[in-house]
Amino acid sequence: MSIMPQFSRELFAYRPYYAQPYYGYDEYDNPSPFQNAPMSVVARVIDELRDDHRTLLACSLVSKEWLPLAWRTFFRTLTVNSEARAMRLYQLLTRNPLLVQYVQALVISAGDQREKTKDLQGWITTYLPHLAEKLPHVDSLLFEGVQWNRIKYGSDFLRKLALFRGVRNLEFRGCKFQTFGDFEAVVLGFGASVNRLTLASMKWVQPVALPTSYQLPLETLRVISGCSLEMVHAWLTRLQAGRQRGLLKNLELYEVPDAELVHLGRILRGMGHNLQSLKLGVQLRVEGRLLDLERQDVRRWISLQGNSGLRYLTIRVITTVPEQVHWIKNFLCLVSEDNFHILTFEVWLGLPWQLSNNVWNDIANLVSEAPQFQSLQQVRFIHRGSLDIDEVKSAIQRQFPLLHSRGKLVIENWRNMTLFV
Repeated sequence: MSIMPQFSRELFAYRPYYAQPYYGYDEYDNPSPFQNAPMSVVARVIDELRDDHRTLLACSLVSKEWLPLAWRTFFRTLTVNSEARAMRLYQLLTRNPLLVQYVQALVISAGDQREKTKDLQGWITTYLPHLAEKLPHVDSLLFEGVQWNRIKYGSDFLRKLALFRGVRNLEFRGCKFQTFGDFEAVVLGFGASVNRLTLASMKWVQPVALPTSYQLPLETLRVISGCSLEMVHAWLTRLQAGRQRGLLKNLELYEVPDAELVHLGRILRGMGHNLQSLKLGVQLRVEGRLLDLERQDVRRWISLQGNSGLRYLTIRVITTVPEQVHWIKNFLCLVSEDNFHILTFEVWLGLPWQLSNNVWNDIANLVSEAPQFQSLQQVRFIHRGSLDIDEVKSAIQRQFPLLHSRGKLVIENWRNMTLFV
């Protein structure tokens, strides 16, 4: 009991913008009936409170059984966006080493300082190696808005990045490098542990240069808006020249501009039969209220004939407007071999009739009756919109009656990941 107020002061020193919790009651004098609930239920409820840090701290005071559950949720993802917060986090982990086991993800963010003075982000090279010593087994590391071209670092800093020996997922969002080689040096600094890389809105001051080849044990590459697919294609070609072929199996490309579909086709041809999973979202240009249907004929640039190993396909459907989903039907027509296992659609539905149109009728007939889709084990819909999940379930079942009757249709709510079959 005497440790918790001291711990809470350290905790809120690290998160200074949260209000201090109220300690004017004795939780053991007024026990809650919920304390006798099964721990699996308690763990699920506490996990749903991950964005309510004050309530999580209160849950940690209930009992010794609740304490690790609350700490696991509270410290799962830590964000550091200043030198002061980095120092406080380092001191907190030094005084409370048991907290290290709960940290799964670390976010290094530039906050609102990225467009100011050149040396304002110098704390990253100072404290990141120290945090690596405290968090060697963290699973995910995200750099957000870091201007690497303004930071001074050398080979010693790059070697110390290998202290994050447990990092599996590495993300760069809104970062800027002086050269593409500088970006590669940072990625390679983490060693052979990284197998999933995410790039979003990346920039390089100087043009991309591709010297000698090398190996990087990537299994998954995720590219979001703001990254040139031409650069990605050149980089993957370089990795394959370094005997990378056979390692990269999962590719996720979101918000792909229609102007870069030609580079998407080159990427798919280069990966060949090694590609096992593809997640794709295409962003179409709309001129006024008109949308050129020829622009949606992705078959002019893309071919799946060489991707015989493709088993899992996910298509992100940001809009269900009939005039803007022709590309989905055209892309599915590229499938020529009966080798798919799971087809997934990520949809944003606000009204139940949004899937009731001729284009989605063609998609339903193609997926349900075409011979190249007979090997499908599941057709999943991940709902991300505001429509109630029961209405989504009814609308999709009406649109895909054959799949529903065969028991292959699955509707999933992304909020709680509960399956409705």
